[in-house]
Amino acid sequence: MNQHLDKVDSDIAEKHLLKHPFYLAWTRGELSKEALTDYAKQYYHHVAAFPTYLSAVHAKCDDQPTRKQILSNLIDEEAGSPNHPELWKQFAEGLGVEDIAEPASGGRPLQSRLRDENSNTNRRGWAIQPVQRTGCPPGAERIDLAQTEQWPETKNLIDTFRSVCGERSTAEGLAALYAYESQIPAICESKIDGLKKHYGFTDPKHYEYFSVHIEADTKHSADEREMLGSYVDDRNIDNVRTSVHRVLDALWQMLSGVCRRHAIAC
Repeated sequence: MNQHLDKVDSDIAEKHLLKHPFYLAWTRGELSKEALTDYAKQYYHHVAAFPTYLSAVHAKCDDQPTRKQILSNLIDEEAGSPNHPELWKQFAEGLGVEDIAEPASGGRPLQSRLRDENSNTNRRGWAIQPVQRTGCPPGAERIDLAQTEQWPETKNLIDTFRSVCGERSTAEGLAALYAYESQIPAICESKIDGLKKHYGFTDPKHYEYFSVHIEADTKHSADEREMLGSYVDDRNIDNVRTSVHRVLDALWQMLSGVCRRHAIAC
């Protein structure tokens, strides 16, 4: 048994996000749509940035087996269709927020395509039938999620992860990833239950991000814990725990920011 890992696990349990008032309110069905939507917009930035945290740990690690394992995690995040940021956009759709970012292939913006699709003629003047879009309900808010303003707590969260993963030791970077991903399966199970019970989510597509991460992050966090066990020792445990607390505090503060903006006691 690795006593150092036990200390890290204890630190995580002490500040587990399911204890945060925001997630407690989520579980009880007490969040307004406005609060959930604000959360979805802000948390998207973290979801989109998460692969860069993995890349930073990968880039500075000298051990090939460790790099290969981190790369496997990174591929899970970036590859696939839909990838994880796209799955988060589906969650936002369930809240009535439709992403209108320009496609990465360089195609026309969604606003332009929608004008063509919903007019009686296309760009060549040919008669067409209006497209019935089913991703969002009528009157959905259409925004570019990537361009939404980051609140200070959101920026701090991303900056903290990038600092620990990119500027600190491999042990501290792995610990930061583990501190986050080890919490996700339980959080996702709780979120899905709340969304279905209290917030009218009936389409599995709209909570697929959470379904995927129950399984994915169970594996990722187990791999990270095993890797971390090879790096943490008497010499670096204090630094590792300091970095873990930095990440846990930043995650907590991000949720507290949403609470303050929507008068949720925290």
